Amino acid sequence: MPFDMMIINTAHDLARYSNCMWVKVRDSEASSGVIRPHLNKELDPVAGYFLLPFETLWFKVKPNGEIKKVMQMMHNTGKSKEFAPEDVVHFYTNKKPGFTMGTPEILAVLEDVALLRRLEENVDLNIFAGEFLQLFFQFVNFRTSF
Repeated sequence: MPFDMMIINTAHDLARYSNCMWVKVRDSEASSGVIRPHLNKELDPVAGYFLLPFETLWFKVKPNGEIKKVMQMMHNTGKSKEFAPEDVVHFYTNKKPGFTMGTPEILAVLEDVALLRRLEENVDLNIFAGEFLQLFFQFVNFRTSF
């Protein structure tokens, strides 16, 4: 994915979920970087960054709120993949104190929109049912008048 599309998709996820994550792909063969030590282990250099769809992610969190692991669950295949915290970059907005993730600003509105859509659908069904009954009675009255 080109970098400009990566930035656009990141902004989209931040606006929608108030969170976005990139995963680092590490490969010493595909990167010009060097292997470096990190917390008693060696990390290969980063070869690329990829956007993780936030709606597919699950998190293991330490008691202090720090992310311990990130798991991506693909709903269409049922497969999952885990990522270490050093292999993800977390962007967020509207993060409240004591929370691990940013809180979407439109969260309260989403339930209202769903309710309005259900109401609209019920009104449409009632109008259609009423029109059908009216046509049926007109047809019955027409047939019985002869």
